[in-house]
Amino acid sequence: MKLADGLPLEVVDLFRDETKENIDGLVRGLGQLEQASGALAGPIVHDLARRLHTIKGGAAGIGFEPIARVAHEAENVLVGAAPVGERVRKVTRAIAWVAAALREEDDDPTAILLELRAGAAPPPVSTAPPPPRRPNPAPPPSSPGAGPAVRESVRVRVRTLEGLVAPLSALAGERTESRFRAERLRRSADSAAALHRKALLAPLGASELEEFEALVKQLQREAASARESSRTMTRSVAGAESMLQGMRTVSVGSLEEPLRLSAMDASARTGKDVQFSLVGGGVFVDRRVLDELRAPLLHLVRNAVDHGLEPEAERAGAGKLGPARLVVRVVSLGEVIEVSVEDNGRGVDTRQVAARGVALGLLGEEAAARLQPGEVFSLLAAPGFTTREQVTEVSGRGTGMDVVAGAVKALGGSVAMSSEPGRGTTFRLSIPVSALSTRVLFVRLGKETLALPLSGVEVTARVSKETFFDVGGQRFVTVGGSGVLVHELDQWNARGAADGKLTVVRVRTDGAPLALLVDEILGEEEVSVRPLGPPLRHIHGVIGSTLAESGEVVIVLNPRALSRTSAFDAPVREAAPARVARVLVVDDSITTRTLERHILERAGFRVDLARDGLEALAALRSSSYDVVVSDYEMPNLDGLGLVRAMRAEEALMAVPLILVTSVMSEETRRRALAAGANAYVVKGQFDQETLLEAIADSLGKAATSG
Repeated sequence: MKLADGLPLEVVDLFRDETKENIDGLVRGLGQLEQASGALAGPIVHDLARRLHTIKGGAAGIGFEPIARVAHEAENVLVGAAPVGERVRKVTRAIAWVAAALREEDDDPTAILLELRAGAAPPPVSTAPPPPRRPNPAPPPSSPGAGPAVRESVRVRVRTLEGLVAPLSALAGERTESRFRAERLRRSADSAAALHRKALLAPLGASELEEFEALVKQLQREAASARESSRTMTRSVAGAESMLQGMRTVSVGSLEEPLRLSAMDASARTGKDVQFSLVGGGVFVDRRVLDELRAPLLHLVRNAVDHGLEPEAERAGAGKLGPARLVVRVVSLGEVIEVSVEDNGRGVDTRQVAARGVALGLLGEEAAARLQPGEVFSLLAAPGFTTREQVTEVSGRGTGMDVVAGAVKALGGSVAMSSEPGRGTTFRLSIPVSALSTRVLFVRLGKETLALPLSGVEVTARVSKETFFDVGGQRFVTVGGSGVLVHELDQWNARGAADGKLTVVRVRTDGAPLALLVDEILGEEEVSVRPLGPPLRHIHGVIGSTLAESGEVVIVLNPRALSRTSAFDAPVREAAPARVARVLVVDDSITTRTLERHILERAGFRVDLARDGLEALAALRSSSYDVVVSDYEMPNLDGLGLVRAMRAEEALMAVPLILVTSVMSEETRRRALAAGANAYVVKGQFDQETLLEAIADSLGKAATSG
């Protein structure tokens, strides 16, 4: 069921928004109905029935018949004579289905309609004619594979919009003034050029010297005006950015009803009595962060109900008094929020998890015997891992924790789990508040500038060489009164200063803290972090990139991932060439060029860069390269033109060329290979291993043919 088929998008948006609001009200009301008794239940049932009736009427009015039928049957159940618990359970299942239908995840109401009608008396026959059914027009033509048309919208207070007027007006005024200033500077430049020509012919006279002095004063005034204009624009842009950032922030409390609905639905399916609550819903975060956080939290809530919390009889047998409780707790820690999902259930059995890991082939016997409680989540998050022998409606497919780990990692956050047998389990998610900007610490290592999110930095220090020590073949340094494992960020060793001290940055990771050795602390700054697109989105330990004031592209690392491997670790190859191979990287994107250079230099190659095919040809004609890695689509001369030009020159025809492209066309691939490309790598399927393998293959074939 495509909700947008044949309908104006405004109508679909209105129906979605109205139905979501009614679902939230239904979830709150069903929770109240379970606690109410006697006469107090009547008004609650009336309000719930009104909301279901509104959903039914809205859906029927625009032709969404499956939603209308489910809402109608849920209304019959709600006003029926069944026990309150059964009515709450069935209506909860119904609105969970409606919520899934709104997300276009379910379009078949057969099963939920049978469940709602089971054990219910047939509804009274109405003599009134049925409401006219709106015919569903044929969907408009669309491109193959196009998904449903969904419009994103943001509700903004009028006061906020009015607040944007002042900084934008100031910017508009400065834009106009800059045009006048540009014209004045042009006239000054013409005057200066004329005076210069006169000075070349003969010494300047008194009147011309006066003109020159006036010109100098005019330029000084323009420089002062430009400085003031720059300050005004900086303030205006900062004000506008702050307001726009505020428009993008939403409270975590907006997730309360979807999470409550998920808990109620899971408890209805499993027959467990669960009390759900959200604490700290007033914390505000970036809208995109909250959207990305929704799926992992829903997984954790359902997992807690299904796996963590025991049935009532088991809880009673364990001497547990009171209901099963599930709490989502949100705490603001400056630029990071910590979201905990806590249950008072049976806890995680480390031995059972280890045994299941062995059975699934994810863990060896020796590793299973050494598995520590703090390492359990890494196993739970392995793709395909599940402790369920059979798939149920709630879980058992082995995707839940994998989804949680992947989503949190994509946000630059981390997940930790703690559990106590018989007492319960807590999953703790640490997430950056903003997806737009963050404060970073710039550091220098060798010739490179790197950035570390300040939320992951614990302390920086200058330490003497006497504070380093070895334990079990690993290097540690004393920072902040405790020993911390030293982590080398790159192949360069950080050099000590003239006083013999080294600079250390202690960072938080998914495991124990690490000490990063760097050459210099360059300072901290609020920056916009650009996510990595293809072909570089899969580089481990890298959140994205940003621009330094100098215009240099700087890689932003994820310190929390460094406990597992270096940000730029490349596979170790046994057959490394005796001579360092030279690679020419050609791409019009400065971000792609920079990150590919990092990957290749880490793998041991010497790397030069070119912005397009013309620059590449000039470099190839003046220097010798072992392989070229080129983008396909570039200005001036594209990748296809580059490979054709190389194959037409005797000195270049044997140089291997690898095309990296976003064009997934078999015809384009054939054209590239026919023109003489040695490999064709699609960006959407790309990771650093793919690139290194393609280079190794090309170098190997070139050596064989040579």
